[in-house]
Amino acid sequence: MNTLIRTLALTALALTLAGCASTSVKHNWKSPDYQGGPVRKIAVVAMDERGDVRGALEYRFVRELSKLGQDALKTVDLLTLPEIKSDKAAAAARLVAAGADTVLIVRMVDQASYGGQVAFMPALYTPGVYGYGGFGWFDYFSGAYASMAVVSSSFEQKICLDSSLFD
Repeated sequence: MNTLIRTLALTALALTLAGCASTSVKHNWKSPDYQGGPVRKIAVVAMDERGDVRGALEYRFVRELSKLGQDALKTVDLLTLPEIKSDKAAAAARLVAAGADTVLIVRMVDQASYGGQVAFMPALYTPGVYGYGGFGWFDYFSGAYASMAVVSSSFEQKICLDSSLFD
């Protein structure tokens, strides 16, 4: 039983990491009135009440910006969202004290999940292939356990983010 749980957990982790592999920018815009100089240090603020999601988003942006040579910092450990919303001037002062001259605000706009399953029937049963599309653990694996089939599953999650950079 532990082997099954460990295998399923590793599979879920692999699918999650593979889902993060492709990121694309659909649209960007720059103010024609911007007269400032180059950005020195970006404070990344993810607008999500869930602390683990906020931390993960901020860490990902900081890591990617650092790969490009841009200095950046996470704010999840520095400020909470209620602190930022209640006193924006004090929050800005804390970010400046941490060395930031620019703020990148990221928020999730939409998300969609897609999944599918194909089961290959063993020779003991009626041969054939059938497919099923659905959502959730039960939908994916109940058919395979009932028919003793070999299952190939796929899961894709698309997340749409809105990001704005302010100096």
